[in-house]
Amino acid sequence: MSGQVTTASYDPQDRLTNYNTLSFQYNANGEVSSKKNSVTNQAAAFTFNSFSQLLGVKSGSNSIDYQMDGFGRRVQNSLNGKLQNSFIYMNNRLMGILGADGVLIQRYAYSSKSHVPDQIITKTEAYRIITDYLGSVRLVVRLRDGAIVQEMMHDEFGRVEKNTAPGFQPFGFSGGLYDANTTLVQFGARWYDPEIGRWLSKDPSLFNGGENLYAYAENNPINLIDVTGLSPQVPTIGEGGLSAGGGGGGAILLPAIQGIVNLLSERLPYDGPKGGSLVLPGNDGEKIQERFYDENGEPIKDYDWHPDHGAGTPHVHDWEPQPFGPRNQRDRDKKRGPGRKPEPGECE
Repeated sequence: MSGQVTTASYDPQDRLTNYNTLSFQYNANGEVSSKKNSVTNQAAAFTFNSFSQLLGVKSGSNSIDYQMDGFGRRVQNSLNGKLQNSFIYMNNRLMGILGADGVLIQRYAYSSKSHVPDQIITKTEAYRIITDYLGSVRLVVRLRDGAIVQEMMHDEFGRVEKNTAPGFQPFGFSGGLYDANTTLVQFGARWYDPEIGRWLSKDPSLFNGGENLYAYAENNPINLIDVTGLSPQVPTIGEGGLSAGGGGGGAILLPAIQGIVNLLSERLPYDGPKGGSLVLPGNDGEKIQERFYDENGEPIKDYDWHPDHGAGTPHVHDWEPQPFGPRNQRDRDKKRGPGRKPEPGECE
């Protein structure tokens, strides 16, 4: 990698056991359980659940924990027991990030690529993400004045060679979700380690994704991507998203911002802080929605300031138990009821 001579050894199951000064151990399910540098003695321990989803990384004095939802999406990050961020999705697209206080800090508008957004929208600013043909982030530009606020460079397998604003936004190599705490990248069902150019776990689709269950993009990361963690593909442009004509050109589509706001107004997470609430702010800092949770972290009611849903502004939606039937993909055990007028003390 990067023109350097490397040495590596593998076991009969194509599992990497040694890579230069690194050694690896695996659990019974074939997932990397530990990674150790023989020169620095730095080590990392990895914890997976029974679905091969990465739940935690212990490295030195740091403990990084991930919370997954029922669809295999990472919905929370914690560092040393303290919540850092929560994540909002539409299907498998990341649509927004909330801070530890539950307030939305960034939301994303997609246009030219399906797996990486074209715009970042915050409470006060909008930014354009410029990527290469793989979807790797190269520049983030502030739309107001054209200032470059972040510049990123990766080697051919995705190791970060330059990052002028670590943590500014979560997208990185080939549009994957980069975690600066671990230097790992999440692509859908699996986590990728750019240092070795391999996945931490077997392909859930087994050999449907190629002959080697751990190889990333058939060892051809210059020409292929794997946005789901299941199967390599040739990157394409203009795959859809929020666009208004000429989608393949990757134009800056500021009118899409309001569409994202309207979409996210009903996309606060189902699971939330036990006995607390989460807030979705608008561009002007005013509340769009506030969701209240019970002692189990399930929703009780929503205060909506926009849109009015035919019940006036503001109004309330109560979350009601579903008396029968399977869990709904969006509402789970409870279903959001129709809008109603606020009672005294509500929406204040």
